[in-house]
Amino acid sequence: MLLRFLIPVFIFPIFVVDTDVMAEGIRWTVSQSSHNDTVTASPHNDSLRVTITAQKTEIASHNEILFIDYGEMTLFRLNRSSAQCTVFDLKETKSESVVKATISLLSEFSVKESGESQELRGLRCYKKTVLSGAGMFRFRTMAPKVLTRYGQSFSEAVAEYWVSQDVENWQEIRENTQQRRAAFTAQPLLKRIDPLGLIEAVDGFPVQGWQKSDGMVLELTLVSGPETGDFTLQAPRECQGIPAKKNGME
Repeated sequence: MLLRFLIPVFIFPIFVVDTDVMAEGIRWTVSQSSHNDTVTASPHNDSLRVTITAQKTEIASHNEILFIDYGEMTLFRLNRSSAQCTVFDLKETKSESVVKATISLLSEFSVKESGESQELRGLRCYKKTVLSGAGMFRFRTMAPKVLTRYGQSFSEAVAEYWVSQDVENWQEIRENTQQRRAAFTAQPLLKRIDPLGLIEAVDGFPVQGWQKSDGMVLELTLVSGPETGDFTLQAPRECQGIPAKKNGME
């Protein structure tokens, strides 16, 4: 925005600086390998770079950028190879009762502690078993097993993670999970999209683990971080001007 104050003979322009471009946040990198549960095909390897601030989450991989703006309640999903972007409006909207019930079931986490511990990357870690979409395990016949929203499919998943509270910046990470709670309540499936949803559920930072869903196994290992810094987080430029879709449907 440019404001001009007229003074005799001289004009002094005053520029308002955009202070929202850079923000203090936390970043970490995770390597992931996916394969079918019979391991009959070569695994697909990739890495995820996760960056979080008080109002934004960015998950960047080789193929995709997923960006969530909690201030605007908008989710952006960019396919990097095709440069195609889909934008979703996360503001609360009315849903059919059956769909709303399915979302509730699929957004649940059930966490079981084993009592086992080991040291990984110099961190004391504890093993936790996680059921994602835990409500579906209880009511298998009451709702469809798979729901497509926000450009991805949600279904039941079983996972095992080694988590730690000894990572750097753990308190700052917990503060960020608390800042997401209102949004997670309004749109429960965000708990399964934003890594902070899982972190809150297991009350620890996943250092290593695996998840199995629909015959596919995803193995995850922390590579670097979490570290603090001033990060520039903005929606991908390819997404600018694209109208947002309601109800998470494409």
